Amino acid sequence: MSDDLDTPRVVPATLTEADFPGSNTADLDYTQRRPYEATRQRLDRALQACGEVPFAPQHGETPESYRRRLLGNLATHTATHRRLDTRSITADSIDRFEMRIAAEALAEPERKGTLAPIHSRDRAGRECTEFVGDVGAWLNDFKSPAIVSPPCINGVPQQIPVIPFAGAGR
Repeated sequence: MSDDLDTPRVVPATLTEADFPGSNTADLDYTQRRPYEATRQRLDRALQACGEVPFAPQHGETPESYRRRLLGNLATHTATHRRLDTRSITADSIDRFEMRIAAEALAEPERKGTLAPIHSRDRAGRECTEFVGDVGAWLNDFKSPAIVSPPCINGVPQQIPVIPFAGAGR
């Protein structure tokens, strides 16, 4: 059962209804859930790329504190904002920090040299999986070393004549 909780799942259309454990969204009606879902939708790709398992809003948590909590989880996966205290960010600059932190968190798999799956659903409800990160993580297994061979004429290797450069010493 714990394996089921640790693996990233496809994000449902209503993001906080079928969320991971700790969910207390039964108290919230649709209009109250909308700010939480908007925050989660903006940060969902970065959360999946980092392998973070976000919890639903807790009882008594405001949309702003939920946003700061998710940004704090993502900040640990960045290079420049690793020790950022999200409580110290002003309300005016939190949008800029959110964009920077999400962009750096999406780049984490590439920095580590791995690929990370991002699960989503298209308009028809089909599951889509996109991979972000270093393509060499899986492609290097299929690459072979380069082979340098001399040019062959009629199956006989030929040596290429070397023409000295005349302008070097004169």
